[in-house]
Amino acid sequence: MNSEENFILNYRRSFIKTFGIQYAEEGEGLFTTFLNALPSILSDMQTDINLRNISDFYLKLSRFKHFIEYSDILNTHWYVLRAYSGGISRILEKPTVDNSQDVFYYYYKKYGDRRLLKDENWFEKKRWDFLEELVEIKDNQQLESFIKDKIEIINQYFDEYKAEVIRFTSHMDRILKS
Repeated sequence: MNSEENFILNYRRSFIKTFGIQYAEEGEGLFTTFLNALPSILSDMQTDINLRNISDFYLKLSRFKHFIEYSDILNTHWYVLRAYSGGISRILEKPTVDNSQDVFYYYYKKYGDRRLLKDENWFEKKRWDFLEELVEIKDNQQLESFIKDKIEIINQYFDEYKAEVIRFTSHMDRILKS
């Protein structure tokens, strides 16, 4: 059984467990509705990035968490997208040097004990590279450059993420129709 088949099987089991066998058909309908809406959702998310509505992007990305255990690309890209968009959305709430330092201290307080893992875990390396760049910002020009650079990284990861989501869900759609 491949990842897509596993996802469908787990979705069905979870839906039936939560709502009961009598609602299994509705579960299939909700899943099909999601698959049909996916191009629009992904397009809206791309628009959010382009318009620097990163907090909206961050919230929409949470809809895709259930895919992370079925694909390495979806897993790694989802975590990087969540981390970067979460940090940038906090900075964009008030794009000042002082606020960027507050954001650094917020994350340092929350994850500072994980700094030791920087050289052992790819995700911690990404997190601490982000934070180490952030703490070095001294003026608005550096801050704007930092924001622009991180939004570009979000864009690059999202392009790859979208392609994998489309591949993954297209395969699921073929399975459901067969």
